[in-house]
Amino acid sequence: MGILFYPLVSDAKGLGRDFINGPWKVTSDRLTYTKELLILEGDVEIINKDEQLTADYIAINTATKEVEAKGNVRFETKEGTLTGEAVKLHFGDGTGKIQGGKISFIKDNIYLYGDTIEKTGEDTYHITNGSITTCDSKTPPWKLVAKDIEVTIGGYARVKHATFHVKSLPFMYVPYFMFPISKRKRKTGFLIPRYNQSDRDGFGLDVPFYWAVNENNDATFYQHYMSKRGFMEGIEYRYILNRESKGNIKFDFLRDKKDGSEFAQDGFIRTNKNRWWVRGKFNQALPGGSALKVDLDLLSDEDYLREFRRSYSAFDTSQKDFLEQFGRGLDEETSFIRKSAISLNKIWKKFSLNGECRYNQNLDKSQNEFTLHKLPFIELNRTKQRIFNSPLLAELNCSYTNYWRNVGTTGHRLNIHPRLNLPLRYGNYLNFIPSVGFRETVYIVDEEGTNNDFKSREQFDLRCELSTNFSRIFNIKGKQMRKFRHVIQPKVIYEYTFDRNPQTLPQFDEEDGVTRRNIIRYSITNYLIGKAVDREHQVNYQEFLRVSFSQGFDINRMFLDRSFSDIVGELEFTPLTHNIVFDLDASWSPYDNKLTSYNVRTHLLDRRGDSLNLDYRYENGSYKIKVHPGSPIHQDFSYGDGSHVKEFNVDGILRISDTLSLFGGHRRSLTADRNVETRFGLSYKAQCWGINLHYIDEYNDQRFMLTFSLAGIGEFKF
Repeated sequence: MGILFYPLVSDAKGLGRDFINGPWKVTSDRLTYTKELLILEGDVEIINKDEQLTADYIAINTATKEVEAKGNVRFETKEGTLTGEAVKLHFGDGTGKIQGGKISFIKDNIYLYGDTIEKTGEDTYHITNGSITTCDSKTPPWKLVAKDIEVTIGGYARVKHATFHVKSLPFMYVPYFMFPISKRKRKTGFLIPRYNQSDRDGFGLDVPFYWAVNENNDATFYQHYMSKRGFMEGIEYRYILNRESKGNIKFDFLRDKKDGSEFAQDGFIRTNKNRWWVRGKFNQALPGGSALKVDLDLLSDEDYLREFRRSYSAFDTSQKDFLEQFGRGLDEETSFIRKSAISLNKIWKKFSLNGECRYNQNLDKSQNEFTLHKLPFIELNRTKQRIFNSPLLAELNCSYTNYWRNVGTTGHRLNIHPRLNLPLRYGNYLNFIPSVGFRETVYIVDEEGTNNDFKSREQFDLRCELSTNFSRIFNIKGKQMRKFRHVIQPKVIYEYTFDRNPQTLPQFDEEDGVTRRNIIRYSITNYLIGKAVDREHQVNYQEFLRVSFSQGFDINRMFLDRSFSDIVGELEFTPLTHNIVFDLDASWSPYDNKLTSYNVRTHLLDRRGDSLNLDYRYENGSYKIKVHPGSPIHQDFSYGDGSHVKEFNVDGILRISDTLSLFGGHRRSLTADRNVETRFGLSYKAQCWGINLHYIDEYNDQRFMLTFSLAGIGEFKF
């Protein structure tokens, strides 16, 4: 038995690139050394830093930087492990050859097997008669077996004449297959295709291609084939310059070969064969601290979002991407008004300036020409600032809007609204904030067939807010929660608005309808704020319960019917364990003695991973506090429009075992008395693969979907 410490310097790269760097610690039964050749035999072990090479026989040529190992070869590094019958490695250029070998890479959990594995570069390999998998077990649940495999770690694997094996049984032949071997680097190439079958669209196939333009730009091209509809072309372009400057735009187009629509019973005439949707978000930082934002959302027709809901570029996918990247999403999927806008913002210490041009596309084509647009809207605000050394706080809001539409009344509106506030505090209990404001509104109205008409409005408004807090701290002996604070906050707000010279004014939006207001609003809110200490003794504060009730009283209607508004109640409950989230809001009419609206949202989660989400929405032409420009006395209450909304949504996951789960969901419109969507399925997820069985029943469409997910490769949807 011999032990040798031997220094050597090299600039070697690749797997084991530091191994040739000294010093080594060499252990073997027999050691032979000449000027350039070191031969080790019998239980050979070579250790250098975090790398270890063991074999029955090892020969090292220090001149050519070559290592040859035979018999039970095992080479362990930080990157992974190499084993084989015989190994030749050249540490100078990072190449080598392994006979009957196996290579495993720890970070990406990739395993390469082959009769011959050639290391052709720092991170490239060529395998003859081999296989590739991401499974840990000796008999992997799946593997790709092929005569020829090329692998670039951090890039792609290219497989020729491959057979997909489930256990040891061949399942599917693939003449050529390429897939990303790691998600650490963005690489140009085809993404995993998706297959689906639909009653409405027929057989469907998504084939996306990803283009990594450079470090800051990329694009995805979609080719979505539907046997009953045709080819839908799509493109998504993204760029990121910095945290404040980025963009994402998506566009889809289909020359629809299907005639008619299952939604035609709504009375709209559908003649459009060119179906398209463009949407996007852009943020751009400008010199001087200004910021530019752009929002796009334009559709070819009212049915597009209802018909094309299952593809790479569908509404749910776009909404999720925009919210994650920009913090703002699209209008509701069911909304007929699609807003597109470009805005410019500048903030100073005391002032802020906002400008916006907004175009409102109305998918109801019979009303689109009457739809108002703001081209532009400009707003200047001065935040509350103290006047000299007095207790008074002054604020200012100025705005200009140009209202435009193809048909109907258009015009300009200028608003100037200064306000004085006097915050007062009595002891530690009572807060009183009176404020007074004056609003000057000037209109230039352009009515069809008439000359421009100049109108103005002067309004005085008074607002008083009175509030207080009562609180108490309770000590409890809990594992997590140590204390909680109960806060009760009653509040009363009085608002009075009076027109100096009331006259007939254009009704562009809700702000024009407020001419007289004499309202008292009162509310009481309860808070429970918990103090928790985790295992690492970190203190966290969380509001886990909030309950509030509010109502308004219109003094102008004191001797008329319905002077009180609905009583609105809200409840939010989130315990410190986060296993339950409960959210409820409801409105109750004191005149009709019934609930006019309520929304219930519940999320339940246990330690196993079971979850249940419930969402129930009901609205019955509610009578709420809001501006209603059509009211004949221009007051601040409104009756409902008579519409009824009843919806029920439920979805959940049931964990049968660590690997097997049942999932499902149901969405029903109680107003229309029909199911909107029903879906359920079975999910199996192991260490390196998974399978999902889906059944989806939508309005006038049924789909069955089978999804295979292979760790490190992606998902295959059928």
